Amino acid sequence: MGAARPQITIEDLLQGKAFDEQQQAIKEGLVIRGYINGELSMGEVAEALGLGYVEAQDWLHSRGIATMRNLPPDLKRITKKSLHNVAKRLNIDLSE
Repeated sequence: MGAARPQITIEDLLQGKAFDEQQQAIKEGLVIRGYINGELSMGEVAEALGLGYVEAQDWLHSRGIATMRNLPPDLKRITKKSLHNVAKRLNIDLSE
C-alpha cells in the first residue's frame, strides 16, 4: 500500500486551496533539494519559507534533514575541525 493521499474536495478546488497546497509542497521540496545540494544556505531556506533562521533549522530537522544545530556535539566538533582543515589546505581564511 502507498502513502495516504490528501483528500481534495470540489470546494477546495473552487477556492484554490488544492492549488495552494500543491504549490507549497513543490516549494518545500525545492527548498529541501536546494539545501541538500548546497545551492541554498540556511538563511536562504529561512527566507524562502518565511521563517527565522532557527525555525528553518527546526523545519528541516522535522523533515529528517540534518543541520549543524541538531548534530550530536562530537560530530559538530569533527565537522567544524574538518571544515577548518580543508580551508587551511585550500588557503581559505574562515575568520570573520
